[in-house]
Amino acid sequence: IQKKEYMNKETKEPRRKIRLQRGRQKNKETHAEVCEFVDSHKFAGSHRSRGFTVVELIVVISIFAALSGVALFRFTDFSSGISLQNLAQQIAMQIKRAQTAGSTGQFPNLKGTQQSPSFNWIPSFGVYFSGTQKEKFVYFFNRDKNENQIFNGLYNNGSLSPGCGIGTSECLDEIIVQTGDKIEKLCVNMKKNNGDIDSCNSVGNLHITFTRPNLSATICKKAKDCNYDDAEIIISSQKNPDFKKTIIIRKIGQISVE
Repeated sequence: IQKKEYMNKETKEPRRKIRLQRGRQKNKETHAEVCEFVDSHKFAGSHRSRGFTVVELIVVISIFAALSGVALFRFTDFSSGISLQNLAQQIAMQIKRAQTAGSTGQFPNLKGTQQSPSFNWIPSFGVYFSGTQKEKFVYFFNRDKNENQIFNGLYNNGSLSPGCGIGTSECLDEIIVQTGDKIEKLCVNMKKNNGDIDSCNSVGNLHITFTRPNLSATICKKAKDCNYDDAEIIISSQKNPDFKKTIIIRKIGQISVE
């Protein structure tokens, strides 16, 4: 059986051949359009890759400088807060150390030529703060039993007289603040308003002692002047004086940091 070929009436050519020719022509046109599109985008990309303008660089540098300044400021505040918190905890720990030593009847760890207390000595330990020495305080034992609940060493031109570990001195340790933070103010019987510190009854010296077998504190500002219910030690940051912490010692023996 002879195969019948369908012919185009106008060209007198087989229809299948015509379809193939049209398909090839369409492919050529599509390829040309794609090449034109790629070339145009290559040109645009090369145009954008010339770099930043001066204005753009200035804007970027300004934003970076502003963000860096904010980060540095916050880091300084954070560092100051940590330093002050460490000092507050150090002071509180020394007071707690005196409370533990006094209430448990420990014997003082004497140094150098320091003389031992009398045989009938009643264990009593404390911490002394001077209003004129804002970067140091003293851990001491009370040699005078219950007759005198204060530290017998006096500050003289920045040094202890008698010094720690010498003769009849009661000084066991002199703690020096190394961070530059300072003891700003010493208070007793501080008044409070709605739980917040309201006013400070400032004192020049502060002696806090603990005597066996009691956990309660004896708070004195000088000899025979010890009738106080609480004491407050206010410390401030060197880098930011607005940063403050308060160590509170109550007569019942409670020690806290606010």
